Amino acid sequence: MPTMDDYLDWRGDLSFDERPLNEVDNLILSTIAYLDLGGIVPGPGGGSVALGVALGELLRRAGSDLSPYVRSIARIESPTVERIARSRRFSHLSAHDYVARSDDASSLQFAALQVDVGRDETYVAYRGTDGSLDGWRENFMISYEVTEAQRMAASYLEDALAAPGAAGRRLFVGGHSKGGNLAAYAVAACPAGSCRQAPARSSAIASSGSSPPTAWSARSSTAWGSRAPTSGAPPSACSSTTPRPGR
Repeated sequence: MPTMDDYLDWRGDLSFDERPLNEVDNLILSTIAYLDLGGIVPGPGGGSVALGVALGELLRRAGSDLSPYVRSIARIESPTVERIARSRRFSHLSAHDYVARSDDASSLQFAALQVDVGRDETYVAYRGTDGSLDGWRENFMISYEVTEAQRMAASYLEDALAAPGAAGRRLFVGGHSKGGNLAAYAVAACPAGSCRQAPARSSAIASSGSSPPTAWSARSSTAWGSRAPTSGAPPSACSSTTPRPGR
């Protein structure tokens, strides 16, 4: 089965200006959300850092063992992160607004970050379940109640839509596994007037599932396209279609 490494070797030389976001990019950005980028990618209001620089610093800190910085039971290997960091497609993208929270009392496990994938496009990535007890407890709670992570996901997207300079930007929202659930909940909870219909070409949706982040298929992540409102823009539902990757 082809992997993200194959895609990066095959298409890593093409910028997002040359070829827009596709399902495999969706998967790669959802995978990045599993990396502990605290103290590397700035938090809200702290500016941004080039994704290649951030991942390079993570690899430097990790040395020969990346596993302590992977917040997932799935394996993410250093060579894959290295490929992302040095690829023309991803290295120069701006990463920002990294947030990671956990709380035993409310069974909260939440993390997200944003990556600008074009002059007027941003990908919002939510982390899926990590290896913590809080994360797995919350996983079960999602089946019968609204969880604190879902509320935080909705608030995070609302803040992204209202951020300075966000007017008119197209936001893609995604994540793997529970991150896909958080993405779906955040878009469903989008305040009236904050999301409006995006052109079908630019929005994407794929069903969430249990495929490991090393799989080529984007079936393991979910993304929607929406635009932050411009002055006077009428509210409407966010659209969803499935774009196809191609050179």
